[in-house]
Amino acid sequence: IRPIGEGSYGMIYLVKNVKTNREYALKKILCKNLNEIIKHKNQLELIYSMNHKNLLEIYNLQYKHLDNTTYAIYVLMERAQNDWIIDIRKRIINKKPYKEDEIINILKQVVSALAYLQRRNIAHRDIKPQNILLFKGNIFKVADLGEATNVNTTNKQMTLRGSELYMSPSLYSRHKNNKKDVFHNAFKIDVFSLGFSTLYAMQLNLKIIENIRELSNMKLIINSIY
Repeated sequence: IRPIGEGSYGMIYLVKNVKTNREYALKKILCKNLNEIIKHKNQLELIYSMNHKNLLEIYNLQYKHLDNTTYAIYVLMERAQNDWIIDIRKRIINKKPYKEDEIINILKQVVSALAYLQRRNIAHRDIKPQNILLFKGNIFKVADLGEATNVNTTNKQMTLRGSELYMSPSLYSRHKNNKKDVFHNAFKIDVFSLGFSTLYAMQLNLKIIENIRELSNMKLIINSIY
């Protein structure tokens, strides 16, 4: 029907089943070669096999060879009302802060999804309000696992991933110095990014994150929050 967003590696469209009139989100990922297809295919099929009430549901996957140099992956997903960042921005405009129980409800749902992933040794690696979707009934779901990876038993990763604004201070300092590979605990990074997202929602102001991410000492971070 129309484009409705952009995620990791591809555009997202609103589509409709003409027989049932049910609407879905369809993500189209373009790949330059078979290696890219295999990389995305392995990640998507891993996500496709998951079943958790706070993870975005994938209904189907389709792989197509468009021409000699281009391949496409189509991912059919459930459609959300909007994402958390839109809800936060609406509240900023309307000057309507979240109540404490609303924040706790969101946190419980997202933490439940992250715990489910971690039990399967999977790190999301790009937690931010744009990747947390809002559904009817005040249900929140984690989406866009394009950067997700299966980590080893030490939870350590070398490859630096994530959105700059929501990176932990330790990762941000390395990113700022153009270091692309550094040992870090991918699970802890997911939790830190969720913490940044939550602080933004609580304050309705990005300045809190900008103040913190230059710090590397936890005591200084806590003082800054206070």
